[in-house]
Amino acid sequence: MKYKAIFFDRDNTMTYFTKEKELWRDQTISAWSGKPLDLPYEKMMKLFGLAAEGREPWYTNLDDEREFFKRYYKYLLICEGVKEDVEARAELLLNELWCNGDRALFPETVEVLEYFSSHGYKMGVISDTSPSLEYTLQQLGIAKYFTSFTASSLVGAYKPNPIIFNAALNAQGVTAQESIYVDDYKPEADGAREQGFTTFLIDRSGKNTDKWTIRNLKELIDFAEKEMNKSDIRLHIPAFEELWYRQKLLGDADTMSYNKGYDLNFDGYDNETGCIDFPKEDWQGWYDYFIGCEPERWYAYIVANGEFIGEVNVHENKEMNWYDMGIVIEAKHRGKGYAVTALKRLLEQAFDNLGAKAVHNDFEDIRDAAVKTHLAAGFKEYKREKGILELLITKEQYEKQK
Repeated sequence: MKYKAIFFDRDNTMTYFTKEKELWRDQTISAWSGKPLDLPYEKMMKLFGLAAEGREPWYTNLDDEREFFKRYYKYLLICEGVKEDVEARAELLLNELWCNGDRALFPETVEVLEYFSSHGYKMGVISDTSPSLEYTLQQLGIAKYFTSFTASSLVGAYKPNPIIFNAALNAQGVTAQESIYVDDYKPEADGAREQGFTTFLIDRSGKNTDKWTIRNLKELIDFAEKEMNKSDIRLHIPAFEELWYRQKLLGDADTMSYNKGYDLNFDGYDNETGCIDFPKEDWQGWYDYFIGCEPERWYAYIVANGEFIGEVNVHENKEMNWYDMGIVIEAKHRGKGYAVTALKRLLEQAFDNLGAKAVHNDFEDIRDAAVKTHLAAGFKEYKREKGILELLITKEQYEKQK
C-alpha cells in the first residue's frame, strides 16, 4: 500500500457548526443589548485580542481555553452595550456555546473513518484551532479513530505553515508522500500539497471541479480503492519448494500469537506460543491434500509487491452448505491494509471459481482488527455465542458489492 496515513481537517470537512446554537447566541445577546448582533470576522478577532489580555499563546490547555472564552464573551457583551450581570451572562454563554453541541457530523463522516480505520491507515486531525480539538471529537464520538490531534494553538503555527504539517507527520511517524490530506480551505489544501501530501479539497458546493476536488468524503474511499487495486496484491498457489514460507509463517511467534493458549490435541502445536511445527517430512502429505483439490478446498499465499506476506484457504462444509475460510497475515505486514484486499481476492476465488453459495469464518469477538477487516470485505454477523463471532457472506451479497 502506497499510503500509510490519512489526515483530516475538522471544521467544514468532518464537522459543521450547528445553526441552532448560532441562532440562540444571536437572539440571546440581542435580547440583552436591545439591538441585533453583528459579529463580522474582523470584530471577532479584535475581541479575541482583548480576551487574550496580553497572553501569548492565548491558551495551552482546556482550562486556559475555557477561561479565555469566558473573557471573550464578557468583552463581546460589553462591546454590545450590555451592562447588567455581565459576568453571569458571560458564564451562561460559555456553558451553552463552548464545546456543547456546537458542532455536528456530516452524514458520511463515520462511514469514511470506519473505512480507513479498518484498512489499517494511521489517522490524524490537523486543525487551526484551540486545545479542545480532541475534546470536541470525543463529544462527537469520533476521537477513537485518531491517534494524533494537531492543533495550531499547541504547535505555534497555522496552516499552511510547514511547521504544523510536519508536527502531524512526526506524530504518526510517516512522510508526506505516504499520506493523504483533506481540507475545505484551498490555501491550506494547496499548502499540504506543496509539502508532498496527496491532497483533496472538499467543496460541498460543487463550484470547484478539478481532479483533486471532492464534494463528499466518500470520494476518498473511491480513491483509496483504486490505489489499492493498482498495488500488486494477488493470491498465488505455492509450488512444493515454496512451502518454506508456510513453515516460516507457522513458526513465527508474533504471527501465531492469536493461536496460543488453546487445548488443541495435535502434534506440533505449542500451547504457549501458538506456533505449529511444519517439518519437511510433512510437506508432501499436506501438499497432496490441499493443492489441486478444487472445488473441495483451495489454498494460496498472499503476495504483495512480489513478496509473500501471508496465506488464505477455503474448504467446503457440505453439512452447512458453505465454505469455511482462514487467513493469516505475517505479523510484520499487519496494519498496512493488505488483509481486506486479500479477503476480497479469496471471495472472488470462492464464488467465481469454486461455486460457493456462502463463505463463513469464526473467531473470538474480542479480535477487533479481524472483525473490522471482515466487515470491510463484505461479511455480515451471522451468530455470536460464548465469545465466538461467526461471520458470513452469501453469493448474493458478494454480487451486490462487486
